Amino acid sequence: MKEKGKAKKDHDTKGIPVGKNHPLHKVASRGNIRQLRRLLKTDKELLEQVLLNSRDDTGRTPLHHATQRGSLEIVKELVNFGADINAPDATGCPPVGYARAPEIQEYFYDKGVEEFDDLNNELHLAVLSNDINEIKQLIKSTPSMMEEGDYAGNTPLHLAVMLDHLKIVKMFCTHQANLEVQNNDGHTPVFYANKEIRDFLLKSGAIDPQHTSLHIAALNGNVRKMRRILNADAQALNAEDLSLNTPLHFAALSGNLDAVKLLVEAGAEVNAYNEENELPIDYTTQQPEIRNYLLEQGSVDPECTELHIAASEGNLSKLEEILDSNPEAIDEVDSRSNCGLYYAAAHQQRGAVKFLLDRGASIDLINEHQINMVEAAKEDGQHTPLSKYIQNKIKLSKDKLDQIYNKVETLLKEALIKARAENKKLLIVLGETHHTCKIAQIERIIFKAAVNLGITTLLGEYGEDEEHGWPEITFAKKVLGMETIGVDNHIDKERDPCSKRGIKNRNIMMAKEASRINKDAVLLVGSDHLKGLLIEKREQINSDQFHVVPINLSSVVPCASGQLNSFQFDAENVLQYEHIGGEPRIEKMDSTEEEEEETEMSDAEESQEQDIRFEPNDSEEESEDAPPPGSFLAKGTIKCTLF
Repeated sequence: MKEKGKAKKDHDTKGIPVGKNHPLHKVASRGNIRQLRRLLKTDKELLEQVLLNSRDDTGRTPLHHATQRGSLEIVKELVNFGADINAPDATGCPPVGYARAPEIQEYFYDKGVEEFDDLNNELHLAVLSNDINEIKQLIKSTPSMMEEGDYAGNTPLHLAVMLDHLKIVKMFCTHQANLEVQNNDGHTPVFYANKEIRDFLLKSGAIDPQHTSLHIAALNGNVRKMRRILNADAQALNAEDLSLNTPLHFAALSGNLDAVKLLVEAGAEVNAYNEENELPIDYTTQQPEIRNYLLEQGSVDPECTELHIAASEGNLSKLEEILDSNPEAIDEVDSRSNCGLYYAAAHQQRGAVKFLLDRGASIDLINEHQINMVEAAKEDGQHTPLSKYIQNKIKLSKDKLDQIYNKVETLLKEALIKARAENKKLLIVLGETHHTCKIAQIERIIFKAAVNLGITTLLGEYGEDEEHGWPEITFAKKVLGMETIGVDNHIDKERDPCSKRGIKNRNIMMAKEASRINKDAVLLVGSDHLKGLLIEKREQINSDQFHVVPINLSSVVPCASGQLNSFQFDAENVLQYEHIGGEPRIEKMDSTEEEEEETEMSDAEESQEQDIRFEPNDSEEESEDAPPPGSFLAKGTIKCTLF
């Protein structure tokens, strides 16, 4: 391996800047095409100083970085602006030597790049092709190939990690591949890993290459060694490992107050977030002395507001004072979506729970970990008197559930008759806010009505091998005997399942799987999937195959303050759908005008603070929102309204 860092001058013999990491290098490495174009078009100095071909401290140009990133769009943009396709790095490797994507290699050779032998062996090529069978055969026949590097020193394991091939990484680890082998840049495979692969490699024995001696000393609470390290290298103070943990994170985890104080007094950042969005103070839940010290030093307390503290302590006079001056604070949430009622429940403060409920606290809210108030009030997963009290407060009465069942059964009978008349399967699409008690009750009623009509299949957003803690699915499977089928295994297949792109991809998957299964069924999804499944053409359920009854249950629960855009809180403005291909209607939570027009309520119903209405749409007349000929109209769409 050639010695690095040869180019230490400001410019080489051609006047090209070297030895500096310019923003252009970072943009090219990140693959951000918009930012790249903005830099190239607006920063004329870039071109004047020939920064397109500038080299970082390893001799690589922005084109090297873009090529290694695997972004053909960035590569083309740089070449079009004049980047040198044959520029060698400090080891003599041109950009094409970093190309792992076949389309980028082909692009370079079409541009007339000089021939380059990248020294890939057969196992490298099998990894690049994601050829599992070939990899198995090569490992068996020639295991030594696992240790061979290409021109950049990358072993097949390096490549598998770079390409996010977890299955291949696991194969190499099973066959004892060297986890600590370094490439020409001095990086081991774990350096290039995404979080999932990194966690696997670290559990398999890989060493985090960015763990400094200060990290280790801080974790061990070795104050003397920490002081020596800081005296020799002040830059180590806020060094981050691959998970973005600083030495202060480790010191807080160690429980050693002196270690924490040493770092803070030396200037450590107390509000540094790691990859899991955790602060050093998050590691002090069992260390109140360290926690208080960090708060005194300006640490953000991610867990509680003034109201949260009062609720957790059962301080009723303080709660009254806060809410008298700021009534809107009652449902305010912390960074984990915990509200004051959650804190009172979790700390078994029955008086505070009653007080907050009397003042109008929302009992249906759940936090970002999908924990509702009943679960919060349990201890070690077991019911407490307080959890039972909250559950009884949330529960709908037996009479109300019976009313719901009768209306649902009538609706589904009519829908099933219509489906059979059209020679279609019946698909009941339930849009919900996950893990809310009230919705769970209604879902169970719908499941029972479906089973009694012979609809015994439940399609859900979960893996076939694991139910991911959905009690409703467990109930359907174990109590009602429904066949439960996972049609959205996004935990394995989507990196960002709740993004717009992730939702779309999952909708396409669910619609295809429902068509493949081709049974009368209930499809259980989050309400934010409804628009795609019912409206968007590419994501839409096949209306030629299914008679669909869409039911949006999310209006049963309120929305947490500050969480209007979060995945689980989608009920502030509830979209109700009448049919596939139709336009959604927005129903606001507090609106009563539409509700009064839709039905006449009895005196008993009017006296209730909360009521849930399921009303079939019996109108035979065409409305302005009627679907076009050939599209599906779910006659009897259920509309759920909280009032």
